Amino acid sequence: MTRIVHMHSLDRRLPLLVLLLLLALPATSDAGVSALASASSSASFRIVDIRNDAGQSLGAFPAGFSLTVQDPPPSVTQLILEEAEPGNVTFGGTSTATNDGLDSVIDLAVDLACEADPGGLRYALEDAFNGAIVFANTSPAAVTVIVEFVTSFSLLVNTDRPSAFAEIVLNIDWPVPSPATATIVDCPGGSLVDDLFRVDRTVSVSGAADTVAESSGPDTCQIAVRIPVLGPNFSTGGLFGNLASCRVMSPDLDHFVTYKTKPTKGQPRPAKFGPVTLTDQFRFADYDVKKPLTLGVPGNKNGEGIVDPLVHLTEYQIKAAKGAPKFSARTGIRIVNQCNDLLLEAKRPISLLVPTGKDLSVPAIVPDPGSHTVDHFLCYKAKLQRKRFDGTKLPKFPKGMQVEVADQFQTRRYDLKGITKLCNPTEKAGTPFVLSGPDKGTPKPITPAAIDQPGSHLVCYKARLAKKEIAQDGCGILTVGDKGVKIDPKQPKHEKRTGVFIANQFDSGRIDTKTEFELCIPSAKF
Repeated sequence: MTRIVHMHSLDRRLPLLVLLLLLALPATSDAGVSALASASSSASFRIVDIRNDAGQSLGAFPAGFSLTVQDPPPSVTQLILEEAEPGNVTFGGTSTATNDGLDSVIDLAVDLACEADPGGLRYALEDAFNGAIVFANTSPAAVTVIVEFVTSFSLLVNTDRPSAFAEIVLNIDWPVPSPATATIVDCPGGSLVDDLFRVDRTVSVSGAADTVAESSGPDTCQIAVRIPVLGPNFSTGGLFGNLASCRVMSPDLDHFVTYKTKPTKGQPRPAKFGPVTLTDQFRFADYDVKKPLTLGVPGNKNGEGIVDPLVHLTEYQIKAAKGAPKFSARTGIRIVNQCNDLLLEAKRPISLLVPTGKDLSVPAIVPDPGSHTVDHFLCYKAKLQRKRFDGTKLPKFPKGMQVEVADQFQTRRYDLKGITKLCNPTEKAGTPFVLSGPDKGTPKPITPAAIDQPGSHLVCYKARLAKKEIAQDGCGILTVGDKGVKIDPKQPKHEKRTGVFIANQFDSGRIDTKTEFELCIPSAKF
């Protein structure tokens, strides 16, 4: 996958980075489903006071001191990822500046919107202000300029899917121009390291309504900048900019309840074959495909609906082919879905999910790749990361998480006990051979597969029948410490299904289900 990025140089600027990401998780099969996310942000740079070395307010610009604002015509820089379906990007926003002595104000504004159809993925970058603010001092005494940053931001998410997650992250970086120095007067979340002033703000929104909206601000940050006298016509100079980016993802992907399976009595056991070349966002490598493990059935979680009831996922155990490079464990993988925002470690590749047709009474049909958008997925054994790179401990997996899922076999309430796998969409190719059994050495033709939805991943959770009902806030405990109410009568165990017909690009036949195993949830990965 090729990513092309075009950006202006931002040397010695004040980047105001507003990152908005929407995860509109599947809830309906309506082909016209779309998602709209919009963010607005503003930052004001204001002169609050000018003081002498004794700390006394001068009340006005002293003789020889000046403030100049240089704002060239605004330029817009676009950053587009041509992945998946076409989307729209809208730019807007204005920047204004006034030079009125102690009332001088420089307003920076960002107003942008991104729109994507299901499966679409778009990035946009706006450079709303690209100018210079110059303090000049030719007076015989040093002065301290008190500068105030006021930031505010808002977030709006519209989707015709009943559950959405959105996040806006505000990040200000300002390199203090040398030899000026700065100190923080009042700025929650602000820091000053090596003359770099930084403010970080995060607002997250999730809900179960068609429209989710939240506003935050204004947040006020005040820093003091000392400008010393270095001689006639000394000028601090300094460029800064106001940047914004927007990402929208609206994947068409179901939740899947996985059931452990075995071949129906009398059915031949599938033969091992390989090598199959799999290419995902981590790497490309050859694998041998071993035995089938589970069948993933589309699930209606918490009444949200099912996107595609026909396409299932068969999980095959895999092993790196002889000579394939060893996988290096990945850390710091951020995943976001309706239930969690977590950092994961991917330990090693363990299985491949293959789109599959299923029927309870007649031979199943292999899903036509042109009629659906369910990808193949390469799954990695995963676990929750315990610490950040700097040694800071991370939260443990939250207790009390429950979901109710209805699938084609049963309706049950599950406790989600932890994360088992991270599954990336993957390309599939190769000319494998049968590696075991009486047909060993014969070709095993497979159909190449591309990736339809590069932004859609699956995170699988260990799912166990709940013995108590714990009140939930969507997907997560409503009241911390709630032990729940006993489910009486208790939920029945899975009623095993025998002779279920399945068919996919690897094989066809009949299987028996044994027990429910996992719930795999559509997720975004960063």
